[in-house]
Amino acid sequence: MAAPSRRSTWWAPADGSLGCAVRDVVRAGLAVAVVLAVLALPGLVDMAVTALLDGGAR
Repeated sequence: MAAPSRRSTWWAPADGSLGCAVRDVVRAGLAVAVVLAVLALPGLVDMAVTALLDGGAR
């Protein structure tokens, strides 16, 4: 019984291909962006609350 062939598509590039490398780089970049966003979130919320509360008091 022959193993089913695995076609290369834009969402699942063949292993070892340039598309696979690009996909891995994009995934790593997104992971870094998520971590940075989570770390920056408390500061952004603080700035937003300060702007809303101080802006209304002036």
